[in-house]
Amino acid sequence: PGHILVVQETVIPQELEVLGTVISKSLAQVSSQVPGRVAKVWVEAGSRVKAGDPLVSLAAAEYQARLSQAQAQRRKGDLPGATVSLERALRIEPKNPLLWLEMGRLRMDQRNYPQAENMARKALSMSVGDDSTQSAAWRLIAESLRARDRNPEAEEAMDRARALEPR
Repeated sequence: PGHILVVQETVIPQELEVLGTVISKSLAQVSSQVPGRVAKVWVEAGSRVKAGDPLVSLAAAEYQARLSQAQAQRRKGDLPGATVSLERALRIEPKNPLLWLEMGRLRMDQRNYPQAENMARKALSMSVGDDSTQSAAWRLIAESLRARDRNPEAEEAMDRARALEPR
């Protein structure tokens, strides 16, 4: 008579001990486009990241200071200086719709009405669920359209702005 064997699943470890040096296939030099204090680190050392992934957030005080500076420059009529300050603020907080609105207002002062509309539309896309910012963006769009004698479209934009205002 034959033998009966019980078969069961198991893991057979395979280990190999060697001495050597591990060399990465690629290396990335990471730096900030603007100076500022790091407020939050979003990844851990050694984490796998891809282009566009946020690594750190800079302190809000930095972009807020740039925004305040730009607003003061704009009030004084220093539109080129205000542009530089806002561009720096946008490098710090590129997804801040309030900065895009301010850039749109600056473009209006520079009589660049199509760009003002584009900035407002960008703010609109980033402020979903924020009725106040959406209303301000629609108002800027209306102002830009009115400046180009596109009055029916401007009135539609104003209607959208009013519909978002608290009652």
